[in-house]
Amino acid sequence: MFKSGVAQPMDENAAQRKHLVTKNAANFKHGLKQAALVERKPNISQLTHQTTKPDDDKFPSSTTYFGGGDTLMSVDCAEDVDKYMRYIEIIYKVPEDYLKDRKSVTGRMRQILADWLFHVQARFDLLNETLSLTINLLDRSLIAMADSINKENLQLLGVTCLFISSKYEEIMVPNVEDFVSISGGVFTKEELFLMEQKVLNALNFELGAPHAIQFLRRYRFYVEPDNQTYQFSKYICDVASVCYSLAHFSPSTVAAVAIWLASYAFGRTLDSKFLFDAVFKLSQKALLSTARCFVDHVINLADPEEAKIYALRQKYQELALDDFTDEHISRLNDFLDYGVYLSHFQVLP
Repeated sequence: MFKSGVAQPMDENAAQRKHLVTKNAANFKHGLKQAALVERKPNISQLTHQTTKPDDDKFPSSTTYFGGGDTLMSVDCAEDVDKYMRYIEIIYKVPEDYLKDRKSVTGRMRQILADWLFHVQARFDLLNETLSLTINLLDRSLIAMADSINKENLQLLGVTCLFISSKYEEIMVPNVEDFVSISGGVFTKEELFLMEQKVLNALNFELGAPHAIQFLRRYRFYVEPDNQTYQFSKYICDVASVCYSLAHFSPSTVAAVAIWLASYAFGRTLDSKFLFDAVFKLSQKALLSTARCFVDHVINLADPEEAKIYALRQKYQELALDDFTDEHISRLNDFLDYGVYLSHFQVLP
């Protein structure tokens, strides 16, 4: 007879089975986390759906793949999903310069907080979707909770939005104590829970905002950029998340500008009418005009002299910015120059 609370001895086979079960469970959890971090890219060998592109020598192939056999990418209802995302992005869009009449919180403060959230994302290995949703919740909360948010609780609001987004997007969510710890203990977990309630009530629990990275993944199938261009496109999307002056642009527009501007910086000009009309669903004139708003921010945030904004630069230093040379900066500056802009680009009808 064994005493209560004392483990009973196991035979050798039972002990080995328990060890294998524990090990497999740990490997399974690790595998789930790694799967969440992998870029959601379709398996070309399992493609089940193709969309024929018109004859256009600007594209490297005659067909484009959208969705394929990857269940994470919509196939049969791709167009319906795209229409729905473009519909709801209007609902969750924030006004331009929405902090202009605020004294307690400025655009610069919001920008520094957004960059710091990139640091937290890197520390916790969170998805790009999680951070994108965080920035959207942050902007909308700053509008909906204008009377109660100031510089004293701005960081708490940012961390709370990240906490909510993690539970919405992630498979494995960091503990609430981790969010408190990474913030230097300037607030308690009880304060975080209270702010979570306030944010959710202020936003009426409406959390399903689309992300620029989702549109970018779709555009990638049509543009077929190389990895260098695609990584730089993702950098531009995140620049739009950090920069307060770009916060009002819709995710579909941000993604279109990102992949167009990245392609242009690395020597390829996208000027297909099909691309603008059927994929970007944005006129060439509107895209070029919007892209010119992005150029200064894309260049400045890549500059190490910008000391206040560093986490975004660290994230993309090896992925994209190491290949972003003076030659590419010169091309973007030429594009920014209005005379060169007019002489090089013949706007499509």
